Amino acid sequence: MKVYEHETKKMKYQDIYDDLNTAINNGNYPYKSYLPTERSLSTQYGVSRLTVRKAIDKLVNESKVRRIQGAGNMVLVKTEESSGDLVVLAFSGNYGNKMQQPFVEMLLQDFNDQCKRKGYNLLYVSLKKEESEDQLLLDKSRVKGIVFASEIDKKFISAALHANIPVVLLSNRHPDVICINPNNQEGCFAATEHLIKKGAKKIGFIGGISSHYNSSERFAGYQRALACNGITREENLLAEGDWSFESGYTAMGQLIEGNPDIDAVVAANDVMALGALRMLVESGYIVPQDFQVIGFDDISQSKFSTPMLSTVSVDTEFVAMLVLSLLDTQANDGVEFHKELLVQTALQLRESTR
Repeated sequence: MKVYEHETKKMKYQDIYDDLNTAINNGNYPYKSYLPTERSLSTQYGVSRLTVRKAIDKLVNESKVRRIQGAGNMVLVKTEESSGDLVVLAFSGNYGNKMQQPFVEMLLQDFNDQCKRKGYNLLYVSLKKEESEDQLLLDKSRVKGIVFASEIDKKFISAALHANIPVVLLSNRHPDVICINPNNQEGCFAATEHLIKKGAKKIGFIGGISSHYNSSERFAGYQRALACNGITREENLLAEGDWSFESGYTAMGQLIEGNPDIDAVVAANDVMALGALRMLVESGYIVPQDFQVIGFDDISQSKFSTPMLSTVSVDTEFVAMLVLSLLDTQANDGVEFHKELLVQTALQLRESTR
């Protein structure tokens, strides 16, 4: 219906706003969907595009709609059906029970605390490669966002992205997802260089599972520190564990058996470093006088070992805050991220190094 009178046009702008606002609140335009174009609304209501723009401006000012350059007007309102209060923290179940790993326990506690502060519920899930991705999305209307940690199968990430659920990835990389990682290379570089400055001549490295992102990055930091200090890397000073205490214990035994002059080791996590400490004590070494040990993660057990373990700390509380902030930004603003953010690490020197 065409309208010509100025007063009626003014009323029409309000009518357009009322119609769009009602449709948004009723879920006719779901969250993160787009309103019809200004041109189509102009034709539908028989008014100028300027009149339509005034109606949409009001929705923008009320934070119900956001203008996305080149795309249109995106709806920011979540109806009761689509509002989410659940943050999912997902680990792979193909590498043992992650909940038994001290660093994961520490991370989970910080996520739980931060979720409580924001009024969200936290759900911890373990996903095995052979399982269907459907179980992750059984009640996707409740899901605020999903945090995938470490070596997760890519099909789960793809399923979440396809369902338009905000996603953040921890301790890994993916081209289509914002990734939050500790600065693994710098952390292991600092740890290795400290040992060199404290007189270590033969420094071994106990890595985690080699295919894991954290392990490869920490190994790269170790190698770079050796190179920067003019030290040639020796293959017989390298051992691989699987992040467990037992593997650190076994790896340390292999290193000292094959290298009688080895005098220090960097372990890719604290649990393996504690296993290495146990082997050294049992083998008659005095730490740190005879042998220096340094780990990574700064788990609580590192402060209670004998001797207390030097390590590289990761601020898991800050990581949890950053992740939830990024999930909120994606959910509320429709912003998509495709890059890696590195969280600073810090050297924590205790009794296992000089």
